[in-house]
Amino acid sequence: MKVLPVGRAGYGMVELAAPGLLAERLLGQRLDPPARLIARILGARHLAQACLSGPAPTAAVLALGVEVDALHTASMIGVAVLSRQWRPAALISAAAATGFATAGGLATRNARRHPPGRVRHGQAVQLRDRWAEQLARYLIPPIRAVR
Repeated sequence: MKVLPVGRAGYGMVELAAPGLLAERLLGQRLDPPARLIARILGARHLAQACLSGPAPTAAVLALGVEVDALHTASMIGVAVLSRQWRPAALISAAAATGFATAGGLATRNARRHPPGRVRHGQAVQLRDRWAEQLARYLIPPIRAVR
């Protein structure tokens, strides 16, 4: 199994099971109930993304994941700008999302350079790949050919 989906799944499970644990440990900042709910929602997002992109992801699947992580980063930077109280926790979340986006970008580049061979996957994975290809046409800027 690949490191990126396993790391993302682990991070998501921690945020679901113990929301705000990183903020509490790193910053000594205890999250209130609404902030804990948001941390759980973001953890569920990471876990879902890990499950969707885990089995043999194509470049399109990985690139869409990078876009989701970039949106997460942007939203947390917005929270950091607007809320002095939640700035430290938002910046930790933004840093984590940036890390996942960076790792996803490298994985996308690698998947483009070395596309998987003709492997037969289950219907769910095939459906995911078809949807990702369609979405990527609309959501991902064109990229010059990899040399």
